[in-house]
Amino acid sequence: MSDPFNGKDPFTAIYNALWAKLEASTEVTSQVQPANRIKVADQLDVDAWKKNVQGGDLPELYLGPVGGGISQLTSSSHGGTLRFVLAVSTGSLQVDHELNPVLWACLRAMYANGRRLDLQYVKDVRFTDILSQPEDLASQVGEPQRETRGWASLVTIDVDVMFRMDAALRPSIETG
Repeated sequence: MSDPFNGKDPFTAIYNALWAKLEASTEVTSQVQPANRIKVADQLDVDAWKKNVQGGDLPELYLGPVGGGISQLTSSSHGGTLRFVLAVSTGSLQVDHELNPVLWACLRAMYANGRRLDLQYVKDVRFTDILSQPEDLASQVGEPQRETRGWASLVTIDVDVMFRMDAALRPSIETG
């Protein structure tokens, strides 16, 4: 049987697929430089979160997991929603200079070529909430407050999943 998770747990596979969608978009990559894309899987760069932000450090894009829920649907399948937050920080107080163009590019990237992330167990990907305000929202995603003036947004991304829990995916249970 082929590995539906590409050698990773499904949570990490989904996280990596979300970043792959964002980084496949030239709209996103032309606006957010590689050093300003904060990833919390694989090769975490703890120095990516900059306290003293310079002009070249913005706009900044952060993607991280924030929970969700999975429950048993049938005797052989589980499903639910995994939730991620996409944080966009800018250095401009004008929403049309960085914030809106980056948000639009991210939305278009997520919906390009379908909304399933090329993973057979992902059924849908949706932007469900967008919170924007003219201050640094970094503290809401665990980052210390920085001295940055500009618009910031938190975007909730819901990923609907369904896993078949056949014999190949069930953990083995030892009996005593």
